[in-house]
Amino acid sequence: MSIYLQYLAKNWERIAIKYPELVDKASQDVRQAGNLQNRLPDAYAVLAASQELALRCFEELQLISRMRMEK
Repeated sequence: MSIYLQYLAKNWERIAIKYPELVDKASQDVRQAGNLQNRLPDAYAVLAASQELALRCFEELQLISRMRMEK
């Protein structure tokens, strides 16, 4: 956990720009996929973007490979 927090602190300027983009993309993807209640796509988008951000962190720190990240 501390590695992830250090990564966030070190890369905050980039993350502050990229994270909202990830949330928007995930929200659009899930809205196009089907009929969900109004709040569910937003909740899903936050979780999906957070997961993507964590995986990118671990990939950049070379803790996982790019191929494993894309699975």
